[in-house]
Amino acid sequence: MVALDLHCDDLFALYRSALPELDLVEQLAADEPFVYQLFGQDRRAMLQHAAFRPELMEALLKMQYESQCHTWRQTAPTARYVVVRNAGIAIGRVVIDQTPAGIHLVDISLLPLARGRGIGGALLDGLAAVAAARGLPIQAQVAADNPALNLYLRKGFVVEDRSQFYYKIALHHRA
Repeated sequence: MVALDLHCDDLFALYRSALPELDLVEQLAADEPFVYQLFGQDRRAMLQHAAFRPELMEALLKMQYESQCHTWRQTAPTARYVVVRNAGIAIGRVVIDQTPAGIHLVDISLLPLARGRGIGGALLDGLAAVAAARGLPIQAQVAADNPALNLYLRKGFVVEDRSQFYYKIALHHRA
């Protein structure tokens, strides 16, 4: 979790102006149980049809989580991990990485109870404002079956490439 050339105060100020009831803080080691819970919520739902025994399901989720963490450390070593809180309670996380080519939105994830309330859209708006101020595009990859794809498209992202499982999307700013 290395600092990047995207000033933390600027990013958080823009986010706070979009949703002042939210607090955005750097992810700490103490946040790890929440982040794992966040990861596991959607994955458990996807794996329910497999009818795994609970201990096998937990082992599989832990392995997938550790694999994701390792992959992100390798592919986005300067990424900033931000926990989203509402009234002091963690409700989501955003992972962003700025490179010379643009801002890579590695992950944005909210607890189910926080979805559909405009929080994800406001987080995207704040990041878009930062990117526009720096003249940088935002790139992301979204699972083909992720309902959030519609939110990205409404916010101006365009599909640049797709495979059977993922869409590569981007938000470009006009000069």
